[in-house]
Amino acid sequence: MSGRRFAVAAFAAALLVAGLLTQLASSHPDGLMHVADVQGFLSAESGSLTQGWPLAGYAVAGLGDARLSTALAGVIGCVACFALVGLATRRRA
Repeated sequence: MSGRRFAVAAFAAALLVAGLLTQLASSHPDGLMHVADVQGFLSAESGSLTQGWPLAGYAVAGLGDARLSTALAGVIGCVACFALVGLATRRRA
């Protein structure tokens, strides 16, 4: 399999996971938040520097549908990551 074919297949798989399989993710807090809650210091959590950003909280700000918002945020993140890797690894002619 050529490098280009592999990249296209990896991109397609990442978009599938980001756009569709994220709908199956648990809505329960992650492990770190659970431990912080059990240990009693969850209330000490402060706001994130990225709190007001468009993709904060694994969602697209302004969309009313939570499922669509999460899927779209995942797709945008994948496109951004693959674009950055593509720019960083492109060959100069």
